[in-house]
Parts: sequence; C-alpha cells; structure tokens
Amino acid sequence: MSIQTVLAVIVVLAGASTVVQTAMNAQMRATLGHGLLGAGVNFMVGFATLAAIIFVMRVPLPSVHMLAQVPIWAWFGGMLGAFFVASLTFAGWELGAVMVVVLVVTGQLLASLVMDHFGWLGYPVRPISLSRVLGSILLVIALVLFTKGE
Repeated sequence: MSIQTVLAVIVVLAGASTVVQTAMNAQMRATLGHGLLGAGVNFMVGFATLAAIIFVMRVPLPSVHMLAQVPIWAWFGGMLGAFFVASLTFAGWELGAVMVVVLVVTGQLLASLVMDHFGWLGYPVRPISLSRVLGSILLVIALVLFTKGE
C-alpha cells in the first residue's frame, strides 16, 4: 500500500471523525449549558492528548529561535480550529449531520479553489480550470441532493 493511499484513508477517517466529534461536542454543550464550554472542553482534552503523545514519542520541543521563525499568520491556525469546532458545536444538532457536512465541504471547496488558484499561504499554484469548476459544481449538486427530503 502506497503512502498516498495510507494518507488518503487517514484523511477520510479524519473527515468522518468530524461528524462524530460534532455530536460529542453538541452533547457536551447540552450537558454543560453553553457551546463555548463544549468547545473548550474539546480543546482541553485535545491539548492533553497531544501533550501526552509528544511526551511518549519524545518529540523534541522547539527552541525560542525556531518559534520566532514561524510566520505571524501561522499562529492563527488554532483560532480557526476553535472557530470551526465552536461553530459545529452550536450548529450540529440544529442543522443535522448531513447539512453540516454539506456546508463544511462547500466552504472547504470554495476556499480550496481560491487558495490553489492564487497559491496563498504556501500552497503551490494550481489555476482554476474548467474541469475544476465543473467538478466543483457537480460536487455541490451532489451535496445538495443529499439534503433533499430532510
């Protein structure tokens, strides 16, 4: 099995995990009384999990010099993760799993087309083409069809 296949399977599992995570966080929200508390618990458990893995694997910690080399914009990734998790924590049960996935994939698709086209934030430039536009339209149509009948 190639590394690309293994990585593709991991990413599919990561995608599937967001649906499960949304339900878990929504339950946390319902129990604790606020979505931000549910999202906060999610990040605390995630931080503890990553810290334990880093410790067990003996991953060397970066130096202050290495941290200073990180571009300013890269430090905001955690804020976007918090926005994503908090948004799904608030919207998950109200919209339903399928609608949440449709909206997330649509947002990811649109952002991906723009990021690739302009090569923003270090992505290699991959210009928007007719086939990419048609594929995107077909994917959005397929996603919309999933929501019919709800």
